[in-house]
Amino acid sequence: MPGAGGGSRPGPKPGAGRKRLSRRRVLALVAGGLAVVAVALVLSTRYGTPPSAELAIVFSPGTSAQQRDAVLAACPGAGRAQAKPVGGAVPAGATPALRYDISHAGDADQAVIVRCVAGRPGVAGITINRGDQP
Repeated sequence: MPGAGGGSRPGPKPGAGRKRLSRRRVLALVAGGLAVVAVALVLSTRYGTPPSAELAIVFSPGTSAQQRDAVLAACPGAGRAQAKPVGGAVPAGATPALRYDISHAGDADQAVIVRCVAGRPGVAGITINRGDQP
């Protein structure tokens, strides 16, 4: 009787415990991966980065740079709403608007800035510009 009493048995074949992926299963996995990438690309194109938004503090004519700087010092930002650097061409005799990036700020952060700048000397108005609005 073979195998009875001390005979040697051949061991399992190498890799016998692992299942091989069939060609059909490999193709299905690759197709599924490509579908996920395609959906991610479509969504990032359609709903990509949110448009920028800013809150601008407009100053009345004759407002000095010192008054503008005082408003900036008193109201540097709130939460995720932060003052942007001043730049760009400004007509002679005009004070450049003070701008805050509110792209990622909530309503509460915006309200803190509005309350802070309201009534300060030289402030003529406040505008909100959103990139998604014409």
